[in-house]
Amino acid sequence: MEPKAQNPLTPARRALAVAALAAAVCSGCLTPATTVAKPEVVTTVATQPTPAPTPVPPTPAKDGQAARLTTAWNNQVLYAPDPTRGGAAMPGVLGRLYVFGPDEGIPLKGDGELIVDLWDHTPVRAGGEPKLLEVWRFDRVGLAKMTKRDIIGEGYSIFLPWSTYNVDIRQVHMIARYTSADGRVLMSAPASLSVDHSATLAKAAEKIGLTPLGTEVKLPGGLERP
Repeated sequence: MEPKAQNPLTPARRALAVAALAAAVCSGCLTPATTVAKPEVVTTVATQPTPAPTPVPPTPAKDGQAARLTTAWNNQVLYAPDPTRGGAAMPGVLGRLYVFGPDEGIPLKGDGELIVDLWDHTPVRAGGEPKLLEVWRFDRVGLAKMTKRDIIGEGYSIFLPWSTYNVDIRQVHMIARYTSADGRVLMSAPASLSVDHSATLAKAAEKIGLTPLGTEVKLPGGLERP
């Protein structure tokens, strides 16, 4: 069962985070080529993934302690070179995460670990149950390498390789769970994404010669198509 978050996002903070992610992608300063991490990945290919457990609500945070996790995800499936497969393109999800203190002002510089779940909600439209497809885990050292500053402040820019991706997936929920160095555990509200397959369809069209002559198919942020 998909876990519930104890810290829902405010509309204002969500809008700022989404705007920052969109601006970074469009300007080319946030691309899979520069943000690919090496998280531990658990998928249905090898074993049934287990979702991150719902944390116990933490005690009220003090100044400087993590109090809220805010996330923003790009709904377009993007492609980045996979060094484990000779540079072959791999699909993935691009995201931006911020850790705020109790005043929810300037984001804190994170020091923790991260788990991200991806749930397929496509079956729900037909009366079915959501299905957990992917679980990504970043340890403290790996997550620290994803730190970037933007118009909001310090945050994490991550690219999640999506091994179970296919174009039949229409709706997904992304849920992140962050554990700070002092043991405080935060969970983001589920982010519902209508999956944009345009980059995948453009790649497929080119391979079979369906792209009209003289038509340039552009990807966000000047991303290169393999």
